[in-house]
Amino acid sequence: MGGPACSISAAPSPVKGIYVFWSNLDIAGSFTVTCTRGRFDSRTPRIWIGVDQPTGGQSMPRDIGGSTLNYFIYRRNFGNGVWTSSGNESATSNAAGGLRVQLNFRNATALTSSFNFYFRMPRLQFKAAGVYFDAPLAVTLRSNNANGALLNTGSVTTLISIQDNCRFSTDPAPVAVNYPAFATAPVVRTSTFGLVCTQTPITRCRWISRTAWSPTSASPTWRPSAPRARSSAPPCNRTTP
Repeated sequence: MGGPACSISAAPSPVKGIYVFWSNLDIAGSFTVTCTRGRFDSRTPRIWIGVDQPTGGQSMPRDIGGSTLNYFIYRRNFGNGVWTSSGNESATSNAAGGLRVQLNFRNATALTSSFNFYFRMPRLQFKAAGVYFDAPLAVTLRSNNANGALLNTGSVTTLISIQDNCRFSTDPAPVAVNYPAFATAPVVRTSTFGLVCTQTPITRCRWISRTAWSPTSASPTWRPSAPRARSSAPPCNRTTP
């Protein structure tokens, strides 16, 4: 009557994703607990699962240093019930703490149960592009409560990347072109828009479109031209329109 023998594992592990600063990165996972009981052991034992994480969450460094990203592992849902290594909280509690639940073997001697966890990397972290990873977080499985006998241990690992990327923060203004047939000089118009690139905001840049059409060309060709003095925005650092 020493209680069940149990193991615990996390999936996915590592928790992997691509982070962009304008939205939360949310990834759901689960801890799987597999237990067997002896003939005279309780059919409805309680177990406790803790994650070695403070209430303020964790931080993971970039692989080459110089930057970190903050994240949380929650127990209830995304944003509620930080999963820590102390306290005895139910599955429906929004408070920080470990999870205390009751198993039910019924007439069986083996049982497998899954318990969801919720990884969140909060938005608005303006960090450098690269690969970020944390040391494995210890996961502890105990009998009855946070002070109960140790049944087993596991871990969950994390691997997050920030890619080099750009997106429009302000859409380009329409470019109106009135092109006379067989003109000898190019027609030049400008359009200004905003970009955000690799987590570093660029307030505005200028994209200058030039179209040239000669009797021997099948269609207009578009390419950047030199900046014009009438626009104060810097030219866009691009080679194709």
